[in-house]
Amino acid sequence: MIYENVLFTDDHIILTATYPTPQEHKHFAKHLLFGIHGELICSIGGQMITGKGLYIASNVPHTARVTRGYMLVLLVEHTSEFSTRLDAVLQSESFCLLQDDLVKDTHASYRTNDLEGVQETIFQAFEVTHRDSGRYDR
Repeated sequence: MIYENVLFTDDHIILTATYPTPQEHKHFAKHLLFGIHGELICSIGGQMITGKGLYIASNVPHTARVTRGYMLVLLVEHTSEFSTRLDAVLQSESFCLLQDDLVKDTHASYRTNDLEGVQETIFQAFEVTHRDSGRYDR
């Protein structure tokens, strides 16, 4: 994994990364993934998924990479309010493609702001009321 920027908070991490040769893995964190420069290519439970934005639930075997450049990765702690809001809005069993408006808004926020701006865009989209002050590592 190669990463550029990371925002650490109590219940989630946001980072820009590239995984040139990802290995299948799973973890308790939920994912929101956005292709920044290229399209996402993911394998989830043996099914190939492509798109600009993707949600992956907790404990789901997966790989993720982008066709070019970096992806924006949000890892959300599965017992948090943020996680509960993801469940309420997305109502997905294991994964789903994210709506185009959310992807476009997140891309715009990434281009014009730092990761805290991306965080705010996503908090607004999922109506997350808890605002944790994060630590930014460049």
